[in-house]
Amino acid sequence: MRVWIAGGLATLMMGASVGSARADDHNAVLAETLFREGRAAIDAGDLATACSKFDHSYRLDPAPGTLLNLADCEERRGRLATAWERFNRMYDTLAPNDDRRALARSRADAVASRLPKVKLVLAKDVPAEARVLRDGAPVDPAAIGTLVPTDPGAHVLVVHLDGHRDEKLELKVAEGEKREVTLHAGPLLPPPPPIVPPPPEHHGLGGRRVVGLVVAGAGVLALGGGGVVGGIALGTQSQSDKTCSGGVCTDQHGIDLHEQAKTQALVADILFAAGGAFVVVGAVLWFTGKPSKTSVGFAPNGIFVRGTF
Repeated sequence: MRVWIAGGLATLMMGASVGSARADDHNAVLAETLFREGRAAIDAGDLATACSKFDHSYRLDPAPGTLLNLADCEERRGRLATAWERFNRMYDTLAPNDDRRALARSRADAVASRLPKVKLVLAKDVPAEARVLRDGAPVDPAAIGTLVPTDPGAHVLVVHLDGHRDEKLELKVAEGEKREVTLHAGPLLPPPPPIVPPPPEHHGLGGRRVVGLVVAGAGVLALGGGGVVGGIALGTQSQSDKTCSGGVCTDQHGIDLHEQAKTQALVADILFAAGGAFVVVGAVLWFTGKPSKTSVGFAPNGIFVRGTF
């Protein structure tokens, strides 16, 4: 009996793509090609490739025979829940008088007896808005609290809840096993650090401008000194004129006053020249310099100062 069913199944599988003209020509050709590659992969024992080929072929041209091959392939590689769904889909798709309908029903029932089933339950402290992932795919909220057929083997469950670390749970189920798994939320995440606004920038004079101010200040002092010394020179010259008649000095005192006035005038001239030069250099340094930018702020581990000069 087993040999007869296997032979009949093979015949049905090989004829799966007949009548695929209901898809457009391009898709039909590609679906036929993928189907034949899937059969070759089955013969070579490469179930992963075969199932992938059958799945893509069925998406292009949803022929019942291709779906039967896909379901059989999934069962062979241990994905029982997937195979069970595919067999049931084939049963629902076929017409009532189609001979393959009985085969799909019997295969679905045979797989159903081996199916592990898992009920996922949220712990009381986990709100309903928590998201559950199984093997990286989101679990429909409607599946929570429901005994759902599952492929046997290892699975990874993750509970994601805002404000909490993800809680990870590794689950392994065997054929025919029924499990209820309570899911808990992960620990609370630490609060984020407070956002400190950037401190305001303070604009300084800048190094070049500071030097310019110093030089210009020295120039102003020199000009002031020159004015003072010049005034003294004028006073000394006035005293000399009183003792000298017509610019001719007849005594030594007058001569000394005249020479002293000349010296004081020379010093005043030097101070005026140097002061003017300093003021010009200081002005150049001021106008060619750039202001500095500095800011002072508070960081979690101390105070910081930053700037450009």
